[in-house]
Amino acid sequence: AEDTSGLPREEALAIVGMRHEVTREWSAAVESYRELRRVAPDDLEAGLRLAWVQIRAGDGRSAW
Repeated sequence: AEDTSGLPREEALAIVGMRHEVTREWSAAVESYRELRRVAPDDLEAGLRLAWVQIRAGDGRSAW
């Protein structure tokens, strides 16, 4: 696991979300990206990543 303690919250959440994607921990990735969207609602990439992991988690309806 990466040490994200020194990073801004948005960067830390993005890294954690990506790590969950790589390990196919879809529900954990969804939670990370949801929180990222909450703290950075204008982050388009975070929104797209959230939609992608929701689809991968079998929750495509939430992606729309």
